[in-house]
Amino acid sequence: MTRIRILALLVALPLVASCFVFQCAPYNCRQAVEGRALYEPLLASIEQYHEQYAVYPEALADLTPEYIDGIPALADDAGPKFPEYRRVNGHFEFMFQYFGPGMNWCVYSPQEEWTCDGHF
Repeated sequence: MTRIRILALLVALPLVASCFVFQCAPYNCRQAVEGRALYEPLLASIEQYHEQYAVYPEALADLTPEYIDGIPALADDAGPKFPEYRRVNGHFEFMFQYFGPGMNWCVYSPQEEWTCDGHF
């Protein structure tokens, strides 16, 4: 029984180690950095809307064309991914997803700014 456990450990160890070696933290992955940069102008237009009307927009479509020309999409191998937006108790949450490695998401709120997380 002990030899089987040692063998299983020897087989599993490289697989587990590869997760740590080849994975980047969701906040610092290339896709997360590019997504946050892509959406900064959109977030600025949400704040401009808020300054003018004292409320956040109901939907991102409320920003076009006065504040922004269109809603950008983050492109990856699976195709374009549009961000998600919702107004919550006088504030808002903004989120985009990306894949690789695993499934990841970054969320922006005025209170917490950016947080990113994910899983395999």
